[in-house]
Amino acid sequence: AARVAGLEAELSDAKSGFEAVSVERTAAEEKAAARVCDLEAELSEAKSTSEAVSSELADAQRASKTLTERLYDELDAVDAAREEVARVRSAMLVEAARLGGVVGDL
Repeated sequence: AARVAGLEAELSDAKSGFEAVSVERTAAEEKAAARVCDLEAELSEAKSTSEAVSSELADAQRASKTLTERLYDELDAVDAAREEVARVRSAMLVEAARLGGVVGDL
């Protein structure tokens, strides 16, 4: 009878231990599942942020290209204006020389 009582006590302890381990396992699984959800949310947010940054970068590159093209257009306009100034100046010098010759003839 004592042996039976000892075995029953051991069985009861083993069941209690199994239940405790089972509860701990369930808690660990729930914690791991919650962490997986958190990581998935973080990953989704990181992907969204990356896509937004990529879009902003593409917009900035397009704007930079447009500004660069406008700068070159402005530089071309400045060059054309310089050429026009040089042409007008040359024409004025020719005209001044001609007028100087006419005045000298008087």
